Amino acid sequence: MPKRDGLAVLEELRKRPSPPTVIIVTAHGDVEKAVRAIKLGAYDFIAKPFEGEHVEVVVARALKRHALRGDLNADVRIIAATNRDLAKAIAEGRFREDLYYRLKVITIELPPLRERRDDIPLPAHSLVEKHASRAGRKTPEISKAVIDALASGRWPGNVRELLNVMERCVLLGGDPIEIGDLPDEMLAATGPAATTDQISDVLGLSYVDAVAASRRLIVVGALKRCGGHQTRAAESLGVSQPYLSRLMKNLGIGRTDGSG
Repeated sequence: MPKRDGLAVLEELRKRPSPPTVIIVTAHGDVEKAVRAIKLGAYDFIAKPFEGEHVEVVVARALKRHALRGDLNADVRIIAATNRDLAKAIAEGRFREDLYYRLKVITIELPPLRERRDDIPLPAHSLVEKHASRAGRKTPEISKAVIDALASGRWPGNVRELLNVMERCVLLGGDPIEIGDLPDEMLAATGPAATTDQISDVLGLSYVDAVAASRRLIVVGALKRCGGHQTRAAESLGVSQPYLSRLMKNLGIGRTDGSG
């Protein structure tokens, strides 16, 4: 929930004349939070992972207790989400088949980000606005180079990775957000394609060394195209000149490396 957790909501509900029966379900449970929830009036505190039968029992008891106070009409809907192949998990005995069919009424399949790249700019702008508001900052613009890089990313972490990347850009980047504000692994993954000779130069290297070598090729190539002029090279790469200077220092690139 934005700007508040379940305990804060529970505390607000407690102030009502006739507070509802509340069951807290959380993925971040500990004894201290459980004790606080019960003190605030929660009927029960359930921490993930949990069995479906346990939840049913707790809900049934809560409804029964609430019914003792008066008539009750309950209309309950359950929305469940997963990134696992549940059919495969059932076949391997890792998920209960009866619970699967209790939940499987209407199924909505949401493709990963890498399969809907045209959709990425909309959530990216929305996340920047959200994190800027939380940080009490003006919402920064996003440069076209960044939008292009986001659209061409591999996104192994899917939406969670996009959320983290945009939060990082808001907290550590400028206005507008530039390509250099993206994480290093994204810059390496979205850089220009290397030639066969350049690829052979990084074969056999560790992942970290190969990424550094690839970044070095990109920066040196930009400097050569711009005759060693750092400001123009930074503009061609879509980064700021101070960021390019830091990058050159970190990669051990001298002023004369890109002049030839």
